[in-house]
Amino acid sequence: CRGLISAELRVRLLDQDQHAAFSPVLRSSAWMLTHALASLVDEDGEVAIAGFADAVREPDAAAAEVARSLAPPGETLGRGGASGWLPGRSAEDLALRLSYGPTVNVSALAAGDPSSETTVVPAVARARIDLHLVPDQDPEQVVHQLRKHLDIHGFGEVELDVETMLWPAPGV
Repeated sequence: CRGLISAELRVRLLDQDQHAAFSPVLRSSAWMLTHALASLVDEDGEVAIAGFADAVREPDAAAAEVARSLAPPGETLGRGGASGWLPGRSAEDLALRLSYGPTVNVSALAAGDPSSETTVVPAVARARIDLHLVPDQDPEQVVHQLRKHLDIHGFGEVELDVETMLWPAPGV
């Protein structure tokens, strides 16, 4: 069973929303949060947080074989029935990744009011992220690594509010 960290990232750079005409001179909570989120993964979607995967072990041969035999979801979940799978990976590799690959996911993202035609620089931007952990990853250590990552990459103003921490089941 995977471990889980569920957290909210929040940026508030202004006291209140401002008219977008002022955007050339104001810092943007939405842009800062967008850049912070993008820094969490590399171009291939692999987690880019230093130390995040240090405790991750390869599964033994029998466990890997069982994992590879699973059918990962997504083959037809893309738009219009196209593949939703990560490109360039076999079904077997994706099945192994599904069982033994730790990840970070953005499950919600908000800034401003998308239903409004009013142009503003939003005061606040929020995102909900979930980090799925595998055996031997310590959620407390991963939270520390996440905070350090944000600080080192210039996102010290991004607030991190951890709401759930579940330890992964032992063993591989």
